[in-house]
Amino acid sequence: MIVYDGPSKIDGKPIICIATLSSANPKTGVMVQTWIMRADIEPHLAIKTGDDQSICGDCQHKPSNDGSCYVVTFQAPLSVYRAYHRGIYDYRTIDKFAGMPLRLGSYGDPLAVPLSAWQPLLDITNGRTGYTHQWNNRKVAFDTRWKSLVMASADNQEQALIAQATGWRTFRVTDETSPKVKGEAVCPASKEAGHKMQCIDCLSCSGRTGSRSKGIVINAHGSRANKYQLIASV
Repeated sequence: MIVYDGPSKIDGKPIICIATLSSANPKTGVMVQTWIMRADIEPHLAIKTGDDQSICGDCQHKPSNDGSCYVVTFQAPLSVYRAYHRGIYDYRTIDKFAGMPLRLGSYGDPLAVPLSAWQPLLDITNGRTGYTHQWNNRKVAFDTRWKSLVMASADNQEQALIAQATGWRTFRVTDETSPKVKGEAVCPASKEAGHKMQCIDCLSCSGRTGSRSKGIVINAHGSRANKYQLIASV
């Protein structure tokens, strides 16, 4: 279904957010996947021109920054983008997602999309995961409700501590040499944790909800993991 079709909360450029059910991701399991992309530029081209700014902000990991993002944009995102432009999706199929766990931003930052557009899916789905690099962007993350919905993506230990001090739970990508900081736990779906469970069985990356307080840490992974650089560690 079409979750959103309108201006990006990051830079005002046209974006879309599409929700789908099919997923072959062995880490997450079968969740409602959501794809946030420029509405007017194919995703594999947007990452080359820097137009992914509209859906990823200044994230250091995006390909236009020669970063370590693991999303292969010419696969699932491009397929969804082209299906959208063929008129495959509409706004009237939300019931099929009832009771399913939701992945806020399978590609793209969920805060690029207005919270009001997410709310119908949040109301009908059961559990979620989500991450944002916009947690320190006051223009985008001014609504404090986001803190109870998604994790702040921290790029180093210093950022994790700052985000936690301002009320966010954190999700931090690191390398094998960096120790955890106080209050962090290793992602149970990660290779280093022995793939103890899938995201659908954990759903811990859901912001500051209930009694959950620990941040989550995971080693860089995916096809571009060798691009990862640990910056400004403390």
